[in-house]
Amino acid sequence: RQADRLSLGTTEQIYLLLRVTLSQVLSGGTETAPLIFDDVTTQSDTTRTVAMMELLHELSAEHQVILFSQEDEVVEWAQRNIDPTRDTII
Repeated sequence: RQADRLSLGTTEQIYLLLRVTLSQVLSGGTETAPLIFDDVTTQSDTTRTVAMMELLHELSAEHQVILFSQEDEVVEWAQRNIDPTRDTII
């Protein structure tokens, strides 16, 4: 399917995964770099938002993940699911 025929939420997810993959390829798998994202769920429905947050949380075990968001749903997910001894919400 051509990218212009995909929903905005699907396109948003694909670009997020491409950025993560590109980061891994560029680092050669030998280093980790911070992953910085800004409003990566603005076009996503609740199911996709939860899936993307779970993916980012999983990635945070190996990478520093910095996520900027104005979405209440994202903040609420983070407050319910992250470990305050390991993660920080600002």
